[in-house]
Amino acid sequence: MKYAIYIVMIAAGVLAGCGKTDEKPAPGKEPATAAQQAPENQQVPEKLVQQEVPAGPKHVPDVQAGKQLANEVCASCHGMNGTHSEVGPPFIAGLKEGYLAAALQGYAGGSRNVTPAKMAEEKLKVVKQLKPDEISDVSAYYASLNTPWKGAGVGVPRRKAEMPITKANIEAGADIAKRCNSCHGEEGNSFDHPDVPSLAAMPPEYFTYSMKTYFDERRKNKVMGIFGMGNSLTDKMIEQLAAYYAVQTPQKPPAPPQGNAQLGAAAASNCEGCHGFEGNSLNPALPNLAGQPAEYLAFAMRAYRDGKRKDAAMKFALKDMSDAKIADLAAYFAAQEPLSLYRWKTQSSKEFRPVEDGKRIARMCDSCHGRDGNSTRPGVPSLTGLTARYLSDATIAYRDGVKKHAAMQEMVSFLQDNDIEKVSLYYALQDPVATKRPGKFDLAAGEKISPACTVCHSDESIKKDPRIPNLNGQDHQYLIDATMAYADGKRINEDMQSIARAIKPQDVSNLINVAGYYTAQKANKPHTVMPQPPMKTIEKCHGCHGEKGESSTDSIPRLAGQSESYLVGAMKAYQDSARKIKDVNEAHADLSLMEMKGIAAYYAKQ
Repeated sequence: MKYAIYIVMIAAGVLAGCGKTDEKPAPGKEPATAAQQAPENQQVPEKLVQQEVPAGPKHVPDVQAGKQLANEVCASCHGMNGTHSEVGPPFIAGLKEGYLAAALQGYAGGSRNVTPAKMAEEKLKVVKQLKPDEISDVSAYYASLNTPWKGAGVGVPRRKAEMPITKANIEAGADIAKRCNSCHGEEGNSFDHPDVPSLAAMPPEYFTYSMKTYFDERRKNKVMGIFGMGNSLTDKMIEQLAAYYAVQTPQKPPAPPQGNAQLGAAAASNCEGCHGFEGNSLNPALPNLAGQPAEYLAFAMRAYRDGKRKDAAMKFALKDMSDAKIADLAAYFAAQEPLSLYRWKTQSSKEFRPVEDGKRIARMCDSCHGRDGNSTRPGVPSLTGLTARYLSDATIAYRDGVKKHAAMQEMVSFLQDNDIEKVSLYYALQDPVATKRPGKFDLAAGEKISPACTVCHSDESIKKDPRIPNLNGQDHQYLIDATMAYADGKRINEDMQSIARAIKPQDVSNLINVAGYYTAQKANKPHTVMPQPPMKTIEKCHGCHGEKGESSTDSIPRLAGQSESYLVGAMKAYQDSARKIKDVNEAHADLSLMEMKGIAAYYAKQ
């Protein structure tokens, strides 16, 4: 039990992260991006690249022999054309022969390591058995190829597919929408019928879902049901309507005759966790509430409360809520400025404003984790005091099911990696607030145990490795629950699992005490390096990799056209020291994931 909270909240080791650098590599050293791109996910040390060939008769590379070896050893990952990258390896066609040979020698000699996900274990064994002449031959074969590199988007994982908002769909939807104007208003702004929802800027996934609920009678509405009869609106037409309304500019309705918006504001925070800041949903599967007619909002909420509309989460949220309180909530959301999710996403993709974007996304999290990430709920962690890297890794782990929590997975399922990093950055910059409910524990007893945890969770350790969470000021019950989650296998970390599983029933009091000790400590804001627009970092990369990534140095590979996902993976490997070259590791130490992705996207498109 001595080490009961050795790494209580460590993110799953398979995840990689974020940060940013302002440092420029020293001249002649390794560059500040995915330097030395080799056949797999491990860097060739500089000394390996520059080593002299042993004295003796010089082998003349045999391209045809190399082709045969490539078919037997390399093609399953890299393809015979050197640009097969579906599973993540880099493009190697046309790389300098000496560079490829040095990389293979690194694998064969053990100075390069590679995970089975990047090079199957059995293949790695074969590579280690290659003789120097064979390495020379297969390197010469791939160096002789001139297969074009087109790496933009190659290997980049895709999240849930979003509805296609194309020009063709918008134009077709505009024609269909003429049938809807009499009720829903011109361009989807409902003013004449306050009990009818506005459709302007409605998230397309939610629009599609709601239309189909009328057609299959999960929602009862005679007029809407007519449109579904005889397939008068096909799935394609619904998709076109969704695209049209998604891009329309929403407008606020007139003030409602009932309800007190100020009173509604007090209860609105419970709704914003799902429906977004001020009711502007960032989840494409959930509706906007901002700027909707108050009469319609009140009608819909009563229908959920009374079971006329079927949704367990909405029924729970509105359970026993009075008509008067519903009217107040409706008045509040009707008075908010409506925004278009489509336009917000488009604007965010063109402007580099990570903290501002993160603040808007964070409002979804505040409903559980407290305003600005300072939790007031037992068992729910505070998000302040934690590094952006740890928060990003943990959130991605929930989204991808590595960490098991159904509600968390659902809430973040639609977020891209960059969105997650932005909200993590926002919380890392917020001031931690001391908990007002520290729990029952023996502070002195916990302090005696705490040195075992400080081995990893000290300020200095966290600064060196931002993947380690800060325990100070964290919710008491959450620390206990997180430790036991390692014991139950719901969280995966080899060190923490072995420690947690060693806890005997009679030792639980020690766990309670040491968790309480950390809860009682003051949490501080972590060291946070602000990310920069990717082009600022890209300019530093040009110094080694050449203008637009077209390297002219034999020992430094080109990046232009390289697989986008491979470039990101290589930069992550440098950041986490999975590839060890001091200058390159230091250059990547503070790069954020959004910077890495921007750098990779730039070079992949060249």
